[in-house]
Amino acid sequence: MDRATYKPGDEVSAALNVSLPSGSGSASALGVVVVDKAVEERIRTDEEFGNGHYGFWDWSWWYPADSVGGVRLKDLEEIDLSKPLPDGMDLIAEMLLLGNGYGWADLPEIEGNQYGSETESLFRNNIKNGLELARKALLNDCATDWKFATNLDELKFVLRKAGIKPEDVVDPWGAQYRYRFGLDERNRTITIASAGPDKGFGTPDDIEALMLTWPYFKPIGSKIDRAVKEIYASSGTYIRDFNALQAAMLAQGTDLKQLRDPWGNPYRFEFHPNGSVYEIVVSSAGAHASRELNQTFSVWTSSIDYFEQARGKIDAALFQLSQTSGGFPQDDETFDSAMSKKGVNFRNLVDPWGHPYYAKCSVESEYGDTTQITYRPDTAVQTGTPVTRKLAWIRIMSPGPDGKQGTQDDFSVASFSRDIAEQSGKQLIAQSVTSDPLSGNSGAINGVVTDQTGAAIANATVVATLRETNLKFTAKSDQSGSYIIRNIPPGIYDVNISAPGFRLTQIRTVPVHSTSITAVNVVLNVGAATETVEVAAEAVGVETTSASVSLANKAAGGTKVQVHEETFTPRLRDYFPETLYWSPSVITDPNGRTHLKFKLADNITTWKMTVLASTKSGEIGVADSEIQAFQPFFLEHDPPKVLTIGDLIDLPVVVRNYTAQAQQLNVEMKPAAWFDLEHPGKQSVLVSAGESATAVFPFRATAMVKSGKQQVYAANRSLGDATFTTYSA
Repeated sequence: MDRATYKPGDEVSAALNVSLPSGSGSASALGVVVVDKAVEERIRTDEEFGNGHYGFWDWSWWYPADSVGGVRLKDLEEIDLSKPLPDGMDLIAEMLLLGNGYGWADLPEIEGNQYGSETESLFRNNIKNGLELARKALLNDCATDWKFATNLDELKFVLRKAGIKPEDVVDPWGAQYRYRFGLDERNRTITIASAGPDKGFGTPDDIEALMLTWPYFKPIGSKIDRAVKEIYASSGTYIRDFNALQAAMLAQGTDLKQLRDPWGNPYRFEFHPNGSVYEIVVSSAGAHASRELNQTFSVWTSSIDYFEQARGKIDAALFQLSQTSGGFPQDDETFDSAMSKKGVNFRNLVDPWGHPYYAKCSVESEYGDTTQITYRPDTAVQTGTPVTRKLAWIRIMSPGPDGKQGTQDDFSVASFSRDIAEQSGKQLIAQSVTSDPLSGNSGAINGVVTDQTGAAIANATVVATLRETNLKFTAKSDQSGSYIIRNIPPGIYDVNISAPGFRLTQIRTVPVHSTSITAVNVVLNVGAATETVEVAAEAVGVETTSASVSLANKAAGGTKVQVHEETFTPRLRDYFPETLYWSPSVITDPNGRTHLKFKLADNITTWKMTVLASTKSGEIGVADSEIQAFQPFFLEHDPPKVLTIGDLIDLPVVVRNYTAQAQQLNVEMKPAAWFDLEHPGKQSVLVSAGESATAVFPFRATAMVKSGKQQVYAANRSLGDATFTTYSA
């Protein structure tokens, strides 16, 4: 190695030399693997406790999964059985053919002590494909005369309406399925079961083929949603009590007072604000209403963002001020002036309790990347610079139920931000910048469209498509060729730029970060073809929220302004593999020498490099070496990989300080859409030199997500660390 210790993300240069017992070098083929040493230790511990069937260092890891000791299935087929078998060959054959943990032969295993589950596994895809048309028909609530079947006759009716003969819906063995109709708190259910190969129910090979669920309140709930949105769109008001809701529903032909749940009980309706959203919650007492009158569960929640229209008007006023004067309010007088010029009487706006809103101004610092993409017909360049950004914020606050400003029940109904300064690691002082304001945690894409002579192209169409949802956002360039697409969700975008007489240009994988503007400047080429460029942006961690560290001061005129301390911009650690490097075919020079270069991941760990060498004459050699990845200050953020919606956990984040001085730092967990923090996500932690401290963040999983991101960072003015991990909920 070129040195003993590295930092996460550093490039490692390793010199490999193969020597014979005589000391001379020999041309060789090498297999190289670099794994986290902690994984090796975990496997060793598992083996000691009886899980030795996948031991990492028994060399089965080196060969494909269908081999043991270098012997493959093909080798077994070529054995001459007229001759004595080599010692141990019968054991190897058993391992390969039965798949006892060393190598899988991909043979159907339907003879064993778990016959039912093995059969289900083998025929799962066949069953799924055979039921797909029936599944779509039974859940197609858009079909004429459709209803979710609650008995066999209704099920057959729905299938026939969809052109499916019920008698043709059979399992892989040609037998009819059995249907069971059920009901839980919120859903009606249909369970479809197969009797399995023996065609007799009640035996071990029975298979639950499919379960369908459907929220029984959905038809009425959808009508409530529609009524709530129509009233808000037409009048700007929102439904806040049962009488108003009843009147709106009667207009649609539904009498809420006559509705009954599946157990014959009337529903209950509750109305209350939840932040900037007003909710109508419909509840049922369920099957035990007569005995447990206080035990209810929600069956539907309809909500409306009651501040949406006002938020849009305030955003338009701030954008107009930015365009005309370059200003952004940081006191009540300037804010009120900007609102009145756009016809917004802010002081007349009131929250759900009838209390007036107030504006809270602040200046905050956060770390992130500035991203700029420049495309020309002959080249595309992307630059991303880590910086500490200074943002001016305006938050529109409700004083909450108590009507008093500055108390614990206050909450934000809207927020607006704008960059005012940036400082990279190479700059001694922050540099002033001017940008357009953004709403909430949204981002933006802006830029200039020109031709190859440098002349501005006016009226060019720019379409940004969010990959995750396929949402499209559009803008036109002005006379100077400038365009901006504001207030779009953070994420990865594909951007199309077109203009009459010019080639359509597609720029893919454009990152947009929270409270940040990505610049995409494009030079269009004359012609009718399409030009596509892939921006190397997949590795960029997209910020979906913003964070900062603040010190409260008083500003002139009595308006409270948060002046935020400049913080160190740490490198975001978000890549934590167990296997860092794998190459089964590294070839040395004639003297047995070669060099490897690879980049370390973000783990704080000791990596173990194992090299297996084979010379032309068949000699085998093995060597190990360790690579230490370390930094003197770091976070340990080790959450569970899977959570269930509703889980409330106290997640400890360990802050380790191996510097020579004690460190006072701010530790923050950034919010995300899939969980709610139970307490503020910022904490101040003092860590003694050579010691560790723990910050605990209680949060609750609130939404289903396949790969939910969670970011934690800690920083002061001189050092810091940030980690990015993934959950499933």
